[in-house]
Amino acid sequence: MMVLEKKDLYKKIVNIVLDILIFLFGIVLFISIYNNIQINLFGNKYSSFFGYSTFEVQTGSMSPTINPGDWIIVKKSQVIHLNDIVTYERNNEFITHRVIESYKGTFVTQGDANNTKDAAINQDQIVGVVVKILPSFGIIRKTLFNPVVLIALIITVYLCGYVLRSDAKGEEKNSKIKNLIDDFIGKAINKAKELEKVKDSAIETEAKDSSLENNEAASGNSNYDREEKNKETEKDIANSDDLKDDEEEAIEEDELIEEDKEIPPEDVSQTMVFRMVAVDKNELDNSSFNLSLDTLNGLEDSINDDAKSYEANNDEVEERMKIIKNKRKKFKNIIEKSMYIKKEEINEIIDILNNFEKYKTNEATIKDEILNNYVDGKYYNFCGNVNVEYVHKNSITKIDSAIKETGAQLIKKYRGSDNKYKEKVDRFVKYFLLINNFENVFNLESDINSKREAYGIKIKKILKEDFISEMDLKIMINKIIKVQKIYTSIIKKLLEEQSSSTFQLDFSKITNKKNFFYVSLAHNINFSKVYSDYIVDKTYTSGVIAEDKSMILLNLLSVKLLDDMYNSVFNEKYFISLPVSLYSKSTKLDKVLSMISDEFAKNNVIIAVEYDTLVANKKKFNDMKKSGYHLAVVFNEDSIIKSKDQKNINIADYVFMKKNMGNEKEILEKLTDDLKKSIIYDDILNKTNIGDGGK
Repeated sequence: MMVLEKKDLYKKIVNIVLDILIFLFGIVLFISIYNNIQINLFGNKYSSFFGYSTFEVQTGSMSPTINPGDWIIVKKSQVIHLNDIVTYERNNEFITHRVIESYKGTFVTQGDANNTKDAAINQDQIVGVVVKILPSFGIIRKTLFNPVVLIALIITVYLCGYVLRSDAKGEEKNSKIKNLIDDFIGKAINKAKELEKVKDSAIETEAKDSSLENNEAASGNSNYDREEKNKETEKDIANSDDLKDDEEEAIEEDELIEEDKEIPPEDVSQTMVFRMVAVDKNELDNSSFNLSLDTLNGLEDSINDDAKSYEANNDEVEERMKIIKNKRKKFKNIIEKSMYIKKEEINEIIDILNNFEKYKTNEATIKDEILNNYVDGKYYNFCGNVNVEYVHKNSITKIDSAIKETGAQLIKKYRGSDNKYKEKVDRFVKYFLLINNFENVFNLESDINSKREAYGIKIKKILKEDFISEMDLKIMINKIIKVQKIYTSIIKKLLEEQSSSTFQLDFSKITNKKNFFYVSLAHNINFSKVYSDYIVDKTYTSGVIAEDKSMILLNLLSVKLLDDMYNSVFNEKYFISLPVSLYSKSTKLDKVLSMISDEFAKNNVIIAVEYDTLVANKKKFNDMKKSGYHLAVVFNEDSIIKSKDQKNINIADYVFMKKNMGNEKEILEKLTDDLKKSIIYDDILNKTNIGDGGK
């Protein structure tokens, strides 16, 4: 009686624990669904739950405080102190670093593991302060916070509770089912034994026939007697089959009569008969296991010749563009979107090289770290702490070195317990070395067979220790080329959407500067002759129309910048001017500037502004400088630098002035030594509408 009571108590405790688990999993499921609704349905960049947000750390910039794979909880806060670890948004990415400087709503951060400071950020960019670090919780989040996994767990726990709550009647039913299964197994064994007896009887009969055949062959009467014996043998086998049928019918009758009678299961090992059957080599048929040589060669030829199956058709391009669009990722400008598409292309190629295997621990983080550095080095000529700076001629060598150096730094910084971390890093380093080569060959080689040959040579050289059959290699190469063609078509479509038959860019070379250009917008609009040239010029180059034209200018210039990025042209600088009226419209100005908020654009586009306009909007230009934009101040004969405004000039990167201006000496006296080195003597005012636009 005591045993039964204890058993019931244990059941109650287990049921309570299971109910608690269902409740907890339900809460987690609710949070997970809430997060998905916030991000996927409402299009938010991150979810917030009562002022708290969660992020997974992808890099080791905050090691050892926060490591890759750790989970952080961030609390929204308007009060930021020095040494706080904050998460902020920059260029559509979320970064978690420590605050090391603070001044009037502007903050400078730096990763604990980094040697350099980050660009200054504003309060509006900060998501919140890190209040909790959950070490290595990223892996659990990817599994436990998956709604499908959560629902499966809840169902599993519920079923466990249901089974434990089954009453005695249910247990009796389970016992009866078990007995029926045992009955079925026992009867099946008996049937097997009867069949073995029949087969053994037939074998003995065949053995006797063989002996008789040998004796009859010696006496010369073999033909006649063998036929007679065969008839007798067939008769015996038929009788055996009849006997077997009778016995099976008897067994079935017994089953009906003794349906509820329990039959003890017999030892299965006693009923199993194992035989070794000798087979002559001539009897083997390998047709179902091996392809003939002709078939294999034919398959290889089809892979080589069937180029159409690996061409990027419009349907595939449209489908891939739809997938990218459905990800609901927001882009500030065309460059940012183009680089995102390039990363998607690289990720697909890596999947092909990795044989579409799922990423193991740390592998996704390793891949993303090298990917970001590769894109920075390849298209921005900058790769974190790794020295890249190259020209087109030595791009492959420089990027290869940067990839290897990135891998070496990842291994050096790693403090985790993954014994295969170095092996994983080395593998992804090889993948990116291949991708660097593929992109170069794809752009240089127009012949498909030349591309295939070059890809194959490089894959064999870099992945030499990994066995790849010739068949798999050819399929892999064709898949890679197809992905490249699809994404090249996507980028082409994207850039074609930005083109205009009405507007075009006008590039004016700046005096004595080989790679410096002033960029303006030209048009071919035909105005009615009712309007005078003065009215047309005044209407079209000022006010709201001029402001809207700036967006067209920057959009077309972004396409030119992308062309430079893809062709490794990093030393050209483009000077533009914006309408003066924009500087008093913060919202519209921010929208215009967002079109060149990409780092490459910031480094290569310089906003030229008259000195008087700079002084009149000094706070706005200071904010622009802190955000990473580059400025050029333009002086004319009327420019007078007051002592209180002298510091405002220092935010400029370049100075424009004409030679032999009456006030040239006074201006030079107020410039710093660095700015004196950046003076460009060019009459830019007569080439542009810097002083007119927007007034």
